[in-house]
Amino acid sequence: HALILFTGVACLDLFIQCNWTGPMPPLASVLTNAGQECSNQQIVARVSQDGEFFNNPLMDAPLFLLVAKIILVESEESLTICQSACLWALRCLAVQRELLNERNETMKNLIFHLMDKVQERTTLLSVEINRSISSQIHLELGYLYLYYYDTKRAREHFSAAKTNLGLQVDLTGALGKRSKFQQKDSAQLVLLVQREEIISGVLTDESSEMSNQQNLPRDVALDDDVLLNKIQFKDMNLQQNNQTVLSALDHAVILGLTCEHQKSQAVQKLNKEKLLAYLEVITSQPKCWCVHMTALLMRSRLEKDSTRRMERSMMQLQALVDSIENSSPKVADRQMLFYCVPLPPKWNFQRDLAQFLLGMGVVKSAVEIFQRLHSWEDVVLCYQSLGWYAKAETLIRDQLKIKETALLWCLLGDTLKDASCYEKAWELSGHRNSRAQRSLGYLYLRAKDYAKSIPCFQKSLEINSLQEGVWFSLGCAAMVTEDLEVSSKAFHRCVSLDSENGEAWNNLSNIYIKTGQKLRAHLALKEALKANYESWHMWENFLVVSVDIGAFNDAISAYHRMMDFREKYCDIEVLGILVKAVNQGILDNQEQLASALKPKVLELMGRLTSQVTNNSEVWKLYSDLCWNGESQHDKEKALNFLVKAHRTRTQAPGWENDVSQFKAVTELTLHLSQVYMEVSQCKENKSEAVQLLSSAKLILKQLITRAKKHHTDSLTGNIQAELSQSVIDMEASVQRTVHFISSLKS
Repeated sequence: HALILFTGVACLDLFIQCNWTGPMPPLASVLTNAGQECSNQQIVARVSQDGEFFNNPLMDAPLFLLVAKIILVESEESLTICQSACLWALRCLAVQRELLNERNETMKNLIFHLMDKVQERTTLLSVEINRSISSQIHLELGYLYLYYYDTKRAREHFSAAKTNLGLQVDLTGALGKRSKFQQKDSAQLVLLVQREEIISGVLTDESSEMSNQQNLPRDVALDDDVLLNKIQFKDMNLQQNNQTVLSALDHAVILGLTCEHQKSQAVQKLNKEKLLAYLEVITSQPKCWCVHMTALLMRSRLEKDSTRRMERSMMQLQALVDSIENSSPKVADRQMLFYCVPLPPKWNFQRDLAQFLLGMGVVKSAVEIFQRLHSWEDVVLCYQSLGWYAKAETLIRDQLKIKETALLWCLLGDTLKDASCYEKAWELSGHRNSRAQRSLGYLYLRAKDYAKSIPCFQKSLEINSLQEGVWFSLGCAAMVTEDLEVSSKAFHRCVSLDSENGEAWNNLSNIYIKTGQKLRAHLALKEALKANYESWHMWENFLVVSVDIGAFNDAISAYHRMMDFREKYCDIEVLGILVKAVNQGILDNQEQLASALKPKVLELMGRLTSQVTNNSEVWKLYSDLCWNGESQHDKEKALNFLVKAHRTRTQAPGWENDVSQFKAVTELTLHLSQVYMEVSQCKENKSEAVQLLSSAKLILKQLITRAKKHHTDSLTGNIQAELSQSVIDMEASVQRTVHFISSLKS
């Protein structure tokens, strides 16, 4: 059993050597000759999953992978006597996964099944037996979970690997200089790493590192007129990298933490600097070929958009391509920790270089590389970006004459925008090519023929259900056609694949709102905002839904967030509900009295009135909120705010001539006179009370005069019927006020 397992492992290692780490082994030609009766196409078809082929013309010795898969995966149940059989089966599938064009449901199920088996083998993950192997396996599992969007479990495994090795990783700031002409030190990001000194079972000695570090991939220095190659820290210990001596496995763990952080955070300038701080720890103390290669590749990808670093990025990519072709270091050094890092196949390095050139506008050189890689899809995209549609069509038709494939027909469909090309690809694949139906669906979607796009997306997803973008498009198309059941299912699958897809969560909440499921809509919007914290329209939806379900605390937070976006944001209806809930002690969605939130609502109203000073309704609500207080001070504040409400209302132009507006002002004035009277009754100083009542009398008389001036019938000499009762009420209020003033004076 062990001999069979070792044979499978050897074949897998040889396949990795041929297609990842290099250099090409002489044994590859021997094995290929031995299997001449079996073409590469037949081998690939045997290894492929669910009609999703990965027949890259640059892939060498696929027979090695086939043999490895037959032994390690298909015969795994027969090798259970070997404790690591399930681990090697998982590694074989992880390698095969790298060759697929997109995520595949069948492959995912196989991988998850094997991951469960590996985690059940306590001997493999036991820290007591072998801390180093346990940490490596945690890294492998972390990357697989990360690939399938399960960032939570990925984070758990990366954290477990870090804990196993006793690493403490802290991203902090330190004073230093970044540019050559910088006079004063400023705060710079730096990653501090410490490790417990005495941990058994961890490879930290020199024997675990490469025998000759000169054979590591070249780290291209940054040669810029302004920026320094490395940050010059004020603290010389940081400047000389005088931190804990780290092993290659320590570096692999830090790289895993970097990848997890990159996947779970938005692509922003600050986050790029954080990632570069992580990578600096690895590249400054290179120990392992695979880890160093991957770190330099990640750094190149992060720097490609920086005007001062893009030249270094391009040169670094070329250096990595050259490193794979070099005859040194030896294979064992190259493959150390291979499964613990996300190192892409060797042709992807050249593809990255070509895409970099394309982004720089060097299209001709990019096309040459893509043609050498037989990456016809990229070549076609280059031609299309230049508007050379006829040239793209000619290229595809020439390749179709050589060999018809579903991909080529899809590319022709992309170029001609012709549905028949996708249908031809669908037929040619025996109804097993998800790309054909996906592209056909997008064609209909762009033409706004949503009803036709839906079955195309559904057929594509039946073959490969891990297409997050297709689930999202299906959900959008179904929403437009009012098929809420299909739309809900689509967005559910979308967020199950990627829980940080904010737009999918937002659309799901809209469906819940339409179907009256506001509690679910509230939860969905909470998830949406985790991923799209800067989306004001999501916050506004969250505000409205929170108020609807009585989540008043969330509503207050959402209102503050809306004011972060727009200082003068004002929603009277929402504010009215919040004030009413607090004043009446309404139960919120947690069965708690909303009156407990009064300090928060007061804070919100205070912030709002500091920005919105001319809205009568806002001042009125602020007054109502304060009037419900217990102290005399609260009532005086309420009066003050109500006076401001009255003033802003009466200073607005044209209200005197509109009967409905005039009536609203009379109601506000009567309310204000009543508040004046109640506050005056609490005054111990009679002169202050008389002053308040005199103010009430004045505003009442002024309004009565305006009513008679603007709304008296010229024929009868009477006040218009709509306002007559209001005028009578104001005159009665004047009499009461005069009576109180007289009693106070006497």
